[in-house]
Amino acid sequence: MAIFILDTDAVSAAKGNVDSIASQVDSLASSVSGYDTACEDFDFSGPKGVIAANIQAFSTKIKNAGAIMDSAVTSHTSLQNSLKFDESTAKDPAETPKDSQTPTNPTNPTNPTYPTGPTGPTGPTYPVSPVTPVTPVTPDTTTPQEGTEVSEKITKVDHTKVGDITEAMKAIFDKVSYDNMGYALYGGLMVIACSSAVGKIGDVVELVLSDGTKVRCVVGQNLEGTGEIHFIVNDSWKSDNTSNPTNGILEKISKIYNYGAGAAITTTDLPKIGEHTSKWTTLDDSWTIATTKVSVPDYEKVVASKKITQNSDTSKYGDYCLAFSYVHAYDLYHGVTSDTAADAGNYKHAGSFESFYSDSKAETLTKIYSEIVNGRPVVMQVNGNTSGTSRHFVTVVGFRNTITDPAALTEKDLLIMDSWDGKVERMDQTKSRFMTTGKQTGKSYTGYYLRTIKA
Repeated sequence: MAIFILDTDAVSAAKGNVDSIASQVDSLASSVSGYDTACEDFDFSGPKGVIAANIQAFSTKIKNAGAIMDSAVTSHTSLQNSLKFDESTAKDPAETPKDSQTPTNPTNPTNPTYPTGPTGPTGPTYPVSPVTPVTPVTPDTTTPQEGTEVSEKITKVDHTKVGDITEAMKAIFDKVSYDNMGYALYGGLMVIACSSAVGKIGDVVELVLSDGTKVRCVVGQNLEGTGEIHFIVNDSWKSDNTSNPTNGILEKISKIYNYGAGAAITTTDLPKIGEHTSKWTTLDDSWTIATTKVSVPDYEKVVASKKITQNSDTSKYGDYCLAFSYVHAYDLYHGVTSDTAADAGNYKHAGSFESFYSDSKAETLTKIYSEIVNGRPVVMQVNGNTSGTSRHFVTVVGFRNTITDPAALTEKDLLIMDSWDGKVERMDQTKSRFMTTGKQTGKSYTGYYLRTIKA
């Protein structure tokens, strides 16, 4: 169910114009009725009456249109109010805004305090954990694996769609997703084709660029020739897209390292989903982040600097969690950085979303998984108080990259941007948000509720 957002002020103003027109038509009808139609040869009183009656009927229809406009404004205002966060988090007697609370564990800056996530002026930090092995090989995590420098000189970088998937390639491509720029991704790493001298299928290969950036990829296909690296893409990839992260990369490659299959990678400078249009590295390798036109870390800074959050003005926006979540999800996906808190307060972009309901948490999480791997942040209903009897809305931006099967995804694997303060936070911390249903929060629907970006 898509929600149509009505500009009620404009409709009300138009209704005033309609009333004015109706008044003028009434005057015209009265004038016609008063005409002297007496004539020697013909009495025009009959036609005059018909004309006056038709004009009056026209006036009645105009007045009816005005009444319908009034009704539309009233109904729409009621709908908006029903979609607002019905209990202000800030006013919940069971809790206060996080800025006034003491962290559960003061020694751990990543442990968020309720109702929102990590504290601190620089925002949350994220734990470093090994990348999911790219093959069934069990990595040796006791001894960090050193990369082996590749001697083959790369003379060409290209982009190609995968052809026939062999049995050897199947382990990779069964779990590949494509971001919204068209790049194939495995566990957050870009998938490449290259010669076996650079890397065999399943190997993690690192491209070291001249500016020091390290771009790690997974080999998904071996080429017969040498000296070439092909990034695997689909039809969404466009060669003329100036935001393509691989533009001009050939000239920047200074060294290549092979970390082998199932490498125990412990460094944090990996390219992530969601980083492709700005930086290769910001979040560590623990997360699969939705590929968005502005990266999640960069947008978190925009939100903080422009105060696009509920707590920027609780008197105005204390109940507008859904409205702010719309703006956060839409702006991330479309690369918008110009929106304001006032835009959110006006439910800007709400018409770009559609509803998803399900009584099954597993089905809801599968939907979230699908949206994230396709580059679309998801607005999700969670708890608005500690008991979960009121609802709140946040934007899901990613999940742990150890999850490569949607059936394995749990709510504690999710990474969210909270509409309350705009912070990116994990849902596996003490007092973190949790998923709630319509039944729990006293709504007419019974199950879990998402708002997804229209594809």
